[in-house]
Amino acid sequence: MKLSKYIILVLIVLAFVEFFGHLIWKQNEGLIGGISLTAILILAIFIRKYIKANDHLIETDTKYQKLIQHHEWSRKQLHSLFHYNPDIIFFLDKDGNFINANPTVEQLTGFNWNDLIDTNFLQTVPRKERNFANEKFYSALKGNRETFKMSIFNSKGEQMEFNVTAVPLIVDENIVGVTGIARDITQRQKMESLLIESEQRYKSLFVHNTDAVLSFDLEGRFTSVNPESEMCSGYSEEELLSMSFQDLLIPEDIERVVEFFEQVKAGNPLEYETAMYNKKGERLDLSVKNMPIYTNGQIVGVFSIIKDVTENNKAQLLLDGQTKVLEMIAKGALITKVFDEIIYMIEKLSNGGRCSILLADESKSRLHIGSAPNLPKGYMEALNGISIGPRAGSCGSSAHYKKMVIVEDISKDALWTRYRDIPQKYQLVSCWSSPILDNQDMVLGTFAIYFNQPALPTEAELKLIEKATYLAKLAILHYKAEDTINHMAYHDPLTGLPNRRLFKKRFEHTLEEIAGKRIEASLLFLDLDRFKVINDSLGHSIGDLLLQKVANRLKYSLRRKDFIGRQGGDEFLILLEESTKEETEFVAKRILKALSRPFRLKGHEVVITPSIGISLFPTHGHDPETLIRNADIAMYDAKRQGKNTYQFYQLTQEKVLNDQLVLEQNLRKSLERDEFVLHYQPQVDLVTNQICGVEALIRWNHPELGSIPPNRFIPVAEETGLIVPIGEWVIKTACEQNVIWQNNGWPSLVISVNLSIRQFFQANLISMVCRILEETGLDPQYLELEITESMTMNVEMAIGIIQELKQLGVKVAIDDFGTGYSSLNYLKRLTIDRLKIDQSFVQDIAKDSNDRDIVTTIITMGHNLKMKVIAEGVETEEQLQFLRTHGCDEVQGYLFSKPLSAEDFVEKFGKVTEKI
Repeated sequence: MKLSKYIILVLIVLAFVEFFGHLIWKQNEGLIGGISLTAILILAIFIRKYIKANDHLIETDTKYQKLIQHHEWSRKQLHSLFHYNPDIIFFLDKDGNFINANPTVEQLTGFNWNDLIDTNFLQTVPRKERNFANEKFYSALKGNRETFKMSIFNSKGEQMEFNVTAVPLIVDENIVGVTGIARDITQRQKMESLLIESEQRYKSLFVHNTDAVLSFDLEGRFTSVNPESEMCSGYSEEELLSMSFQDLLIPEDIERVVEFFEQVKAGNPLEYETAMYNKKGERLDLSVKNMPIYTNGQIVGVFSIIKDVTENNKAQLLLDGQTKVLEMIAKGALITKVFDEIIYMIEKLSNGGRCSILLADESKSRLHIGSAPNLPKGYMEALNGISIGPRAGSCGSSAHYKKMVIVEDISKDALWTRYRDIPQKYQLVSCWSSPILDNQDMVLGTFAIYFNQPALPTEAELKLIEKATYLAKLAILHYKAEDTINHMAYHDPLTGLPNRRLFKKRFEHTLEEIAGKRIEASLLFLDLDRFKVINDSLGHSIGDLLLQKVANRLKYSLRRKDFIGRQGGDEFLILLEESTKEETEFVAKRILKALSRPFRLKGHEVVITPSIGISLFPTHGHDPETLIRNADIAMYDAKRQGKNTYQFYQLTQEKVLNDQLVLEQNLRKSLERDEFVLHYQPQVDLVTNQICGVEALIRWNHPELGSIPPNRFIPVAEETGLIVPIGEWVIKTACEQNVIWQNNGWPSLVISVNLSIRQFFQANLISMVCRILEETGLDPQYLELEITESMTMNVEMAIGIIQELKQLGVKVAIDDFGTGYSSLNYLKRLTIDRLKIDQSFVQDIAKDSNDRDIVTTIITMGHNLKMKVIAEGVETEEQLQFLRTHGCDEVQGYLFSKPLSAEDFVEKFGKVTEKI
């Protein structure tokens, strides 16, 4: 019995004694007092004895109180853990019904506990996961511990994700239900999904990008490349990562691109075009976008996106050439001029081919020369009048059989048995010929292309021949089919849509009609994404069919008053007359939807998406050129935004790009406007001290931009290919001037002209030089063509070209010698007449011992190789004296004269026989 109980008992006894004492008090107060006192003493003794005997009970009672306090504390802890736990704690009976849950269930899911009590837990689980959840529930009922992921719906019907741990609920050693703890991982799942999506986007942008995507360190070394970079360059990732971008560039473009690279390293993104050689030695034209890579605010490298535009450039050349030919036909140009233009176009696009067009006579029995501007005259004269029949060479057989004839090696082909000696005399090795047939399959003539080595045509070359044959047919049938020609001049032959020329006319007319009337119009520039991949993988016939079907869908996606044309390649222009921005946006969305459906093409299912750029009149421009250009810029922005979308134009083009574009546009017109002139700088023989030669240097005098130095326009001419016609003009003008001086009594001087690398490797260089010499009447020995060391990198080809030039009697010099990387082993094989010491060595010859040693070495080496040596950039008597002392043969520079116009040259050096 507890101590407290005994104390109460004592108090009751005391009370009892007191009560009875009070009753007796009146009879005998003293006796009662004694009794009371005695009773108290007895009770006190009893209590003391009891307490002493039961001290261990007091101690036991204290421990019991502490145990109660500990139990109460544990209860409170469990209460806090249950009620304030951030995870849901729930209890289910054996049927899976909720019997209890903590308040967190309401906080996370929005369910009120009253709504959940006696509700089966499967009602909150998505239907597709119920079987799985049920399996886990029954497994826990069997005594197993289960941990798993599961989805539930919250009170709003939104799906949430949880990590769940379920264990059996045990009472008196019996499983009566399941206890579970559920942790909300919805946000974590979303983050994981975002990470997966981010990785997929990375793969789409980098790994699966159809453009070459790569990065460089600050030294220009490759640090990462995607698969397309390997496909484009021909090098493996391992090879590229051991290289610098300079290793791939065409030599003449390295300095310019390095400067661009430095600008990007300074934080300025740039876009430009350049060219490179792939592993096979093939030249590729590239469109480059460079951006700096930042890490912690510091530029650590350069990111680059590179598009191979070689085929686009070729396609553009073909389209431009075709348009020019058709315009010539429509204007009634001489048929021989039309033929010449067809041949020039095909030769530019072929890999060194030279072409001819032969015409069938009235009897359809023989072929006669129509045009062959770059084939040897002797060969064409010998072939003129060749019979149409079997074994009559490529052309006679092609006309006879009315099908294309491909001869890989003339020396081995039976078709050439009767004529084999004629092409072999002129080093013509292979010939492909296609018949020109009218609409009734009658022979009109043949188109042929020749090569100096055995060759078989690629698919692209077959298409070129087909295009040339078709254009020749149109020219021949001009007067019979004038309507057809006019249609071809204004319509795209593949899709039947208006071409650029007709579209521009319509565009100009529309803008004139709505100008000043507060009427809006829109221009859509549409480009097909990944078209090149489809074209390359499935073939051009599938690509052409796809373009036709795309054109049809586009036409049916537009309003009746809208006008669509083919810009070229996979690009289309759409003019929306009287269209607001909102209406334009609606049409753009409709186009995206129309093209989203797969195309079925000869057993292939193809999906193509467009990128659309939009410019608005008058907001973004007032003339067709500006609006088309701005829509084109917006289209590229749409591609950067991920393709398959549209973007309106925004003012983002940098001034430098505008200036570059203006310069290029003016350069294209400079020849026909007669804006170029040649200046001449004398070259002096150090033995006779007389003028022994003249270097011709081009200058550009623009009526508005003024005098433009060569270092500004020559790189643009190189990049665009305009250097070829400009270079031809320089050679011809220089030869004409030399002849004029000779006819006026001057002694015969050698006139030097610089060749660009494009000119040097162009297919018709030899025939072009030969033609100019014949037209001007200049003796070949008085023309010198200067090449650079970089042009001799392809040694075997360079040797062949130089030998052909030497056979003509033309002199050849190496300009800027010492700045390149010529091999002495190969240099001795080149039949070079003069070495020209670069002026960078001459400038410091008086104070730099290294330059003196280099100049002395070049002079000695040149003489040992039986070459004359000329130094350029001579400006001081001290430089002249050093060169004279060390045996330099000739010099040129400002010490004698700056480059002068022809008139000023005559005025200053009227008596060139006198010593200078």
